[in-house]
Amino acid sequence: MKCGKALGKEHQAWVFALDAMINVGENKTAVEAQLKAELDKAAVAFKAVQKVKADETRLRDFPSWNSKLEAAFHTFMSTEPYAKIKNVIEESVEKNQQNIVFHEANSCPEFWEQTRLIAGINVAIPLIKSAQSMI
Repeated sequence: MKCGKALGKEHQAWVFALDAMINVGENKTAVEAQLKAELDKAAVAFKAVQKVKADETRLRDFPSWNSKLEAAFHTFMSTEPYAKIKNVIEESVEKNQQNIVFHEANSCPEFWEQTRLIAGINVAIPLIKSAQSMI
């Protein structure tokens, strides 16, 4: 709040990034134990991506490293655990799309200041109105 007041000067609202999520609650589409097992399998499959991400060649030969990273992600996203988890997420979003919860509002101070100075507008107002209209 102190940062917003300092940067916003006399304005009543500031720019915030609103993070929203689906509130699944008891309206679940998967059994938690089965989902945890798939997440554990996906974590094992993701180790190949982590190995590429840690490869120091990224500092010397970024194009080759990036191609390896893309291939590793593609391979990971082709695994059965990934497909199952993705399906659960998509079903949960579809089933609970009316249950949106805004759980965080944040923004870096530079974004507030640059938007106000460059654009001459406070985009927080339409952003917050848009978010409220979804509730």
